[in-house]
Amino acid sequence: LGPDPKAERLRALVNKLLGPYSALQQESVQRVIRLLTFATNLELRLRHQPSTIETSRSGPLKMQAEAVQEMLRAAVVLTHAYLEDYLRTIGEALLPECDEDTLNAIPLVGLPGRPERFPLGKLVRHKGKQVDEVLRESVREHLSRTTFNNKGEIVRLLEALGFELSGKTKELEAIQEMIQRRHQIVHRADKAKTTHSETPVLQEIKSRDASRWLQATHQFMGSLNGQLLDKLADLEEKALKTTAPK
Repeated sequence: LGPDPKAERLRALVNKLLGPYSALQQESVQRVIRLLTFATNLELRLRHQPSTIETSRSGPLKMQAEAVQEMLRAAVVLTHAYLEDYLRTIGEALLPECDEDTLNAIPLVGLPGRPERFPLGKLVRHKGKQVDEVLRESVREHLSRTTFNNKGEIVRLLEALGFELSGKTKELEAIQEMIQRRHQIVHRADKAKTTHSETPVLQEIKSRDASRWLQATHQFMGSLNGQLLDKLADLEEKALKTTAPK
């Protein structure tokens, strides 16, 4: 028996539509894993090194322990960055095909401010373009300015794109923790006031938390890929019907 044509077409479709997304995810995850692995290994070595009070407070051991903490902070920032990049990527692929109500929230490309209205003359710069092209450019520009600073913003985008998110509460809660810590790292230098000090002090970050947040983020995105494939396959089929000779 020869190869199944239907299975071959499905395999080709998966490679075409999900290949770039999977490669992006794997590359991003590996960058964070390398940071976490190096930080964890160094942390373990430091625990088993003999030290005196002097070397642990101001010497090489203290510098290495501080480096471990900074690597863990960098891993959290990178985890959030690659989650945002993934969300923008699937938004760019799917938003142009959404309904009128969803697209009403996106400004016309080249126009700052509120999306509700624009003068007809603003379309002059888009003469000669197809409507689909203007929609894609508008979505791309909008997403380039979009950030995801809490789980609610993530859920709103994915629900607008038609994703089913039931059963993903645990991952979203971990992602919310990660985003909050990322905000503290980026906007407050990871310092906070404590009950013992009115002056903000640097907060410890634990390797197990950074690893847990990475795992939850990776699992969350992986759980969306099946639905993403279905949606991209629908778009592919629609495009083929549109371009097929009548």
